[in-house]
Amino acid sequence: MRRLSLPLLVIAIISLACCSIACSKKGKSSKGGGTGSGTTGPNGTGTGTGSGTGTGDPGNAKAKDLVWGVQPDAPSSWLEATANQIRTEFATGVWKSTEGQMYLRTQVLKNNVDRGSLWSNPQLYEADFDVVFTNLDSYFITGSNTINACSRPTSRGWLMGLPGKVPFDLFLHEFCHGEFKKLPEEYSCDVCAMSDVVWDRPAPLNRYCDNADCELPGTAAAGCWENFILKRYPNWTHTRRDPGNHPTCTVEIQQ
Repeated sequence: MRRLSLPLLVIAIISLACCSIACSKKGKSSKGGGTGSGTTGPNGTGTGTGSGTGTGDPGNAKAKDLVWGVQPDAPSSWLEATANQIRTEFATGVWKSTEGQMYLRTQVLKNNVDRGSLWSNPQLYEADFDVVFTNLDSYFITGSNTINACSRPTSRGWLMGLPGKVPFDLFLHEFCHGEFKKLPEEYSCDVCAMSDVVWDRPAPLNRYCDNADCELPGTAAAGCWENFILKRYPNWTHTRRDPGNHPTCTVEIQQ
């Protein structure tokens, strides 16, 4: 599918003093840094199977329980819509992209957590949050409309910054950066969630590439599965199987 004819993406690699391993600037589409969840280390092995949306059996798949902060004071309608996006789109993406070996389980969405600029002072958020939403009515996390998302490693695992309007692919891209420690960008691999975000993509890319189908062979970013995911979780397998639909994901909204 053709990308939108917007300016080219620019990858910004900046100091860990700012909110970024890598960040996405506006362009054809956008992807960036990493995404955030609590625990670290290659534990949690095995797979689950799904049979229906939100009713899949997690088996012994690794559960991710994340704390999501909302920087401004969001209206109830936004909180409800975002909670639904987490428990459906994002939960589906994590489950399918890991082939049923990881899932979003119990999530907390905390409203009105403003502690200052996420971009300039991410350390103000990293002890308590895995993901922070900014600019509710925007596709950008900065007021200058240049940065779509960012991330950095933390003692919890990682911290992700997301805009209030989040295309599905942006979250899954960031999740790979954070959870699987994939720092190199892979914007031109169009078979993979690490591709550019395409705003009008008819179906989300809820999978990560491997050495057989990566469109950037021979680069530092090639092969999400062999070179990043399986190194992070060496007891996992990669079969390209469809695990079915995701297990139940709950989201508690805290005003």
